[in-house]
Amino acid sequence: PVINIGDRQDQRERGKNVINVDINTNKIVKAVEDISKKKIFPKNYIYGNGNSSNKILKILKKIKINVKKKFYEKK
Repeated sequence: PVINIGDRQDQRERGKNVINVDINTNKIVKAVEDISKKKIFPKNYIYGNGNSSNKILKILKKIKINVKKKFYEKK
């Protein structure tokens, strides 16, 4: 769970585990109490499913890279 305090994240995409509150002590305390009572938060894949590294690796393995290196000796 996440508590966004203030309006800095307004208009940004966010998961269902995010609670937005104003800069107000009572509202912040209530948000903490609310998330403390809730044991399960719905899964939300707005940024992908956590499998991006495997997808990237699969693509990179298909790419043929031809690098010509030239080495110089120190004199």
